[in-house]
Amino acid sequence: MNISKTFRALFGSVLFLSASAISGAEPVMLDRIYAIAGGEVVLQSSYERELAVMTEQMKEAPPEARLEEEELQEVVLDRLVLQSLQYQMAERNGIRKSDEDINARLGEIAEQAGIRESRLVDRYIEQGWDYVNLRESIRRQLMIEELQQSMVYQLIKLSDQEIQDYLRSPEGIATIGPEYRIGYIRLPLGGDSEAARSRAEDLRKRALDGADFAGLARRAGMEGNSWDLGWRRISEVPTRFVRVVPELDRGETAELIEAGDALHLIKLIARRGPGEVWEDQVRVRHILVEPGKIRNFDQARLLADELFGRIKAGEDMAELARAYSGDPGSVLSGGLLEWQNPEVYAKEFRLAVEKAELNELVGPVQTEFGWHVLRVEGTRIEDISRQQRENLAVQALFGRRYEEALDKWLKEMREDAFVKLVEDKPDAEEEGMPGEGMPGEGMPGEGMPGEGMPGEGMPGEGMPAEGVPGEAMSDAGMPAEGMPAEGMPAEGMPAEAMSEAGAAPGGESAPRR
Repeated sequence: MNISKTFRALFGSVLFLSASAISGAEPVMLDRIYAIAGGEVVLQSSYERELAVMTEQMKEAPPEARLEEEELQEVVLDRLVLQSLQYQMAERNGIRKSDEDINARLGEIAEQAGIRESRLVDRYIEQGWDYVNLRESIRRQLMIEELQQSMVYQLIKLSDQEIQDYLRSPEGIATIGPEYRIGYIRLPLGGDSEAARSRAEDLRKRALDGADFAGLARRAGMEGNSWDLGWRRISEVPTRFVRVVPELDRGETAELIEAGDALHLIKLIARRGPGEVWEDQVRVRHILVEPGKIRNFDQARLLADELFGRIKAGEDMAELARAYSGDPGSVLSGGLLEWQNPEVYAKEFRLAVEKAELNELVGPVQTEFGWHVLRVEGTRIEDISRQQRENLAVQALFGRRYEEALDKWLKEMREDAFVKLVEDKPDAEEEGMPGEGMPGEGMPGEGMPGEGMPGEGMPGEGMPAEGVPGEAMSDAGMPAEGMPAEGMPAEGMPAEAMSEAGAAPGGESAPRR
């Protein structure tokens, strides 16, 4: 880490209780700036709390994993600096977390611990946590997690070939590979190969027309249930069918396969596995009338009503959509929204679609975009298993490379960061520090926190939180090799709550796509 040490005073490096200055009493030091990371300070109290927690952890670690005091101090400072730098970047990138997000994370931790959320919070408070700072720490960590995922995913590039190779690999097959139930008819070529081919084509045509495959197999001389190959992973499928089976849709019959002295007819009866997903989809045509400079909200509603009436009277909805719709994504196609899961639409639009009968004209429906007139023109249940398996493969490959990419990104951040370490307390008079009871320039006065500086118990803008609680702290700084990461309490983290919860307020950071 690029840390330049300075022994001169920085204004605001010692915080004074301003009420003492007003009353003429001796100034009381509340805290001290330990380091400056980018545009944010790391307070001495934050550093000491984190150091105390990690020192206790070292006592629990095996001898070979313990760090010397200087190494531990460097790890602690490195972690606090990284947390601060990431938080500042998240703020600049506009990442925000709501009270609902914080509540959800607290709920997850309580659920993992098997206790009520209120009891979990009580235990933190009983052991010295301030509830406001606890929530602030969780908020900061959630912002850091989102930032990490966003930045790291940009560094990981995957090709289609890598995805397909993973799906065919033993690991991919074992973790997300589906199982196939295959119907099979073997037709010997014999002496009259042309007659055998004709018979095989006839059986395949019957299968395509929906004939019972078991009955066709019996007609072809297959005994009992020998036609049913049962559930098999792709590694267990006969070699001659390996390339064909994964490409078949459920219920689809393949082209005839000639191998050895026979023709082989196969049908995919069913498929199952973690990557098996069927999805309800709809095909919708709509016209969006937007309020704006040309027409206000009420005028937009009147136009939508008019278009609804004209379509009811027999005018072509597609032509009206091309003339009036404000949706740039569908206007050229006459307002047609191709097959989609209704969940992708705005809530009001989705509810209208789900209630509508096929080819029923509905509207006007109000959404955040304006007024819609819509008609559901088709519904289907679509097998998206292949897409789902590819998504799972991408997640697995990202997960495999995530930590390496995160380490690289954090290292670059540390190297590029401007960090100053303020080590010694200077002489106030010689260095121009505030005199007795007089706040210096930029110092908080009259009990009000200065810009970027914390007031009494209140986090100032950019102030580092009271330690990022929880397991997710490892994301911010990554513990040194051999250090316990899972379940490791952050600075000030109550040990009792940790042991019972099994996780801390930071939660886990998992890549996702």
